Amino acid sequence: MLGTANNDIATQGKAFKPLIIVGVKDLLNHFPVNARIKQMVISGAGKLGVDANDPKYSYTPTSRMPEGFYFDEDNVQNFPHTLLIILATLYFLSRKSLYTSRLNYYKLFVLTLLAGSVLFCVLLKWQPWANRLETSLFMLFCVFLAKEITTRWIQYTILILTIAFSTTALLLSTRHPLLPLKKSIFQRPYDSFIYSKALLQCQSILDQKPYTKIGIIIGGDSWDYPYYKLLSRWKGGTRTLEHVMVSNISSKYDKGFIPDAIISIDSTKTQYIIKGHIYARTMVFSDGSALFE
Repeated sequence: MLGTANNDIATQGKAFKPLIIVGVKDLLNHFPVNARIKQMVISGAGKLGVDANDPKYSYTPTSRMPEGFYFDEDNVQNFPHTLLIILATLYFLSRKSLYTSRLNYYKLFVLTLLAGSVLFCVLLKWQPWANRLETSLFMLFCVFLAKEITTRWIQYTILILTIAFSTTALLLSTRHPLLPLKKSIFQRPYDSFIYSKALLQCQSILDQKPYTKIGIIIGGDSWDYPYYKLLSRWKGGTRTLEHVMVSNISSKYDKGFIPDAIISIDSTKTQYIIKGHIYARTMVFSDGSALFE
């Protein structure tokens, strides 16, 4: 994950103050923030002499942090668990027995887990989708919470609140909502949840062409499976789809593929040249992608 091919997601500095801001923003990823709170973070960082959007410590600008409760699978907050972890940690660290009794496996487990959380902030730049990268940490913290929260009525209260939150996230999922009914997965066609309007438009155009080899140029965070699922078959048979103009280490797997046309997410380009073949931009779609022929 932190190899040389992924230097863009690793922090490129280890100064104390910027790492504090990374930690604050990682924590706020799990809270329903608004524009004012994000501006307070930027202003507070400025008072410390730190740029909250420093690309050495932030993968994207702070403005990309989702606002309110955001039930998207990329950015969904772990709000109830975060609150519980903060409260349980404060209780754990405030116990006199932590400092007066001998170190045991449980104390070592908790301290290692807390250190791992700090290490996450030290090693990785802040990202608005860091929540999903923290899944393993939250799973381990569940053991900690189970050990710390032993009062029966508190357990039932927390159970009700977490079920309510998770049910809300299920019903109002951004990508696969059950409610409201007019936007529900039971009311909309299957394709609308997998393919963008632009990709469906691209399919319509390609189906009128005789192309059997399609090149794909997308970003490192882009999904390629919709392209393969939607475009690999057409009325004329099957198509071969492969990534082209690859600039990372996987370019060594290039076997000389020469496409008939190219789909690129970068419509600012006017042409591509692959092994002497020139592809000119012929169509720009609504999502900013383009077709090159």
